[in-house]
Amino acid sequence: MLRLIKITSYIVCLFLALLIIPEVSLRILGFHGESGNGRLIKYDEALGWLFIPSIDIADTSFEWNVRYHINEDGFRERSGIKEKAGDVYRILILGDSFTEGFGIRQNKRFSYLTESLLNKNGQKTEIINLGVRGYNLAQYYGVFQRVYGKYKPDLVIIAAVSADLDVVTDACPLEVGMMCFRPHYHLQDKQLILDGVPVPKPYRHNILGNDKLAFFKERYLRHSAAWFFLNALSWKNHFLKKIFMALKLEKDPSEYPEYEKLLKHIYNIASDPMLYDKEMNEKISAAILEDMFNTLKEGGGKLLVFLLTDDKLDTNERFYKRLSDDAGFFYAGFAGLSDEYKKNRRKYHFKFDLHFNEQGNVLVAESLADFLEKNILKDNQ
Repeated sequence: MLRLIKITSYIVCLFLALLIIPEVSLRILGFHGESGNGRLIKYDEALGWLFIPSIDIADTSFEWNVRYHINEDGFRERSGIKEKAGDVYRILILGDSFTEGFGIRQNKRFSYLTESLLNKNGQKTEIINLGVRGYNLAQYYGVFQRVYGKYKPDLVIIAAVSADLDVVTDACPLEVGMMCFRPHYHLQDKQLILDGVPVPKPYRHNILGNDKLAFFKERYLRHSAAWFFLNALSWKNHFLKKIFMALKLEKDPSEYPEYEKLLKHIYNIASDPMLYDKEMNEKISAAILEDMFNTLKEGGGKLLVFLLTDDKLDTNERFYKRLSDDAGFFYAGFAGLSDEYKKNRRKYHFKFDLHFNEQGNVLVAESLADFLEKNILKDNQ
């Protein structure tokens, strides 16, 4: 009996040491579990996915706990956006999670801060943020087509990381066990042809049914700060990564042959080298941007491609700079505008996440506002 009590005591102590103490400690330090994208995201047959319209909900992840207000159009913006007043300069910002403000309070995103800076300096400006996590250029184009007539912008800013301007990426994991697909385009006689619409509904891997510790993973790990701390470390540490894989606590989509079969069936990847053709990708990207630019130009509007990427990724930067010069739209790269960012990049990102923190959003806003005032808005003063 005494031996049983000792063993039980050891198990309890081990449980406290491995689970309870780290969990409490991390939460005291301000870290959290994750709420999951499923509470924010819904299927959209034209765009692949979109935020659930008209909700107000907490988005909790390892390093943040913020609220999301989603308007009636399915974007993280103010509700009831009215017809543009005659003396207001309206800007639409298209982008992915960096623009959406991943982990950032609604009024601390660079779009909101840029609007405040411009208005403070005497320019009556309204900025509408249409960023959605995981989007690429094909989806920016779809959003633009959907809202242009309603919002009638004076300027559209594509605020993207470099990879988002590659339109060949067909799927994006939004949460463990789910893949959401994207629309994509091809060129025929120099005309853009939309493919893959309606977009297939999200494909869910049967993870919880096949993995060990399924109930534990679903009920505890999703909301555990300790789990996300270890998970974040595993992406930086090869040894921990191997342990996670060995315990089946983490899987890669390549482990699911059904996923590869589905992609080949839907997009004909095996027989369509265009999807991996860099030159063709650039032609499609150019056609999308030129169509947006021409549409805006006809209505008296302007286009700015504003890369949020690190300037080390200079291949796409050179291409889009050259394209902007040829076509006539504006181009700027955040990393090239900010000497402060170049000095200490990590200061402006979350500790375990690549997205900009609040300081990073302030720096982006200052750089963007300065560029707009000097290059685009000077004629409206």
